Amino acid sequence: MRALIDGQSTGLCKLIVDQDTAEILGCHVVGEQATNVVQVASIALAAGMRRVDDLARAAVSFPTYAEILIATAVRAAKKLNLEIGWRTHYTA
Repeated sequence: MRALIDGQSTGLCKLIVDQDTAEILGCHVVGEQATNVVQVASIALAAGMRRVDDLARAAVSFPTYAEILIATAVRAAKKLNLEIGWRTHYTA
């Protein structure tokens, strides 16, 4: 949402996730503030959030560029039919 507020409409966030274990294998971010988004992903992985559903349940400030990371994790977790609590209904 922050990117839209700032007038940015291009970019992407992609998580590489093992379909069998739901483990996050990598993260690609292109666009404004990409290094900040990747840093959030790095910190989450270092803190033990190895699975995409763990990341999908993480709280981030609103509005921030890091929201795209959580929204991407939510979409991936839904695709894998993983339990993500209240964020099951999250659409961003």
